[in-house]
Amino acid sequence: MTAADTSSSLLIRIRDPQDAVSWNLFVDVYTPVVYRYLVKRGLQDADASDCTQEALIEVARSIQKFEYRPETGRFRDWLAVVVRRRLYRFWNQRQHEPINEHELQSDREDAEWVEVYQSELLRTAIERVRQEVEEKTWRAFSMTWLEDRPAAEVSRQLDMPIDLVYSAKARFLKRLESEVRMLGDDCGWLDPS
Repeated sequence: MTAADTSSSLLIRIRDPQDAVSWNLFVDVYTPVVYRYLVKRGLQDADASDCTQEALIEVARSIQKFEYRPETGRFRDWLAVVVRRRLYRFWNQRQHEPINEHELQSDREDAEWVEVYQSELLRTAIERVRQEVEEKTWRAFSMTWLEDRPAAEVSRQLDMPIDLVYSAKARFLKRLESEVRMLGDDCGWLDPS
């Protein structure tokens, strides 16, 4: 199975109404993405929670019709449309004068959606991989990659040969890349360009 196959597999698996495990994983991964974006757009906690739930219900209803074709569009863009539509409906229900749907779709907001989407998927992937590795591997990765500390310093602090520090970081990053690809169809930090 290639990375592209793996990335779309979650999207394919959630189409099966009997696959509760995949749907639960999808909800665990994408709830924070949608919620955080809605909060950034100005919704209060309760409203953001309600809109998040409604957006995920819409995804559940619509996923059967969603065609995963990376060459024509990304899942994150489709999800953004679903979330923006939900946000548009929310604001129009709360205001006397309807707002224009195009007001919700500026370049700034698109960049904001991408930033939230990518950072939340990366955060989730890091936490999922962290649960799979030994504590020393996690610490070596965390200190060198997340904290940007020199490998020699990490080697001394963890009482670990420097080549094992580099190896632990590389193993974690390889597993992290695979996890990100499985969770989401695209993430900027993986793009070679």
